[in-house]
Amino acid sequence: MALEEPLAFEETDVVTMRELGQAPAKAIERINETGRAALVTRHGHPQAIILPLANARIATTVLAKTDSRLHKSVTAADEEMGTKGAVPASEVAQALGLKSPR
Repeated sequence: MALEEPLAFEETDVVTMRELGQAPAKAIERINETGRAALVTRHGHPQAIILPLANARIATTVLAKTDSRLHKSVTAADEEMGTKGAVPASEVAQALGLKSPR
């Protein structure tokens, strides 16, 4: 999926594929605690970006740049969560037509 313009993250940490492979929970915990996006690298080359759930503004920006339908779904979910509270993963999967998580 190509982006029309490059994304700029003010503060980005780096997580290696090795770190993710050896201690994924620790890496994700660090990302969520810092609230900063993490660039995942393999042999020094960028592979992916992991966004902390705590920083919804970055996540929404990325979604808006990549898939407008997904962005609309996330925005609607955010609005619903404000009034309804947490939504079970199985309900989200069903609404998106996805296989329900275990």
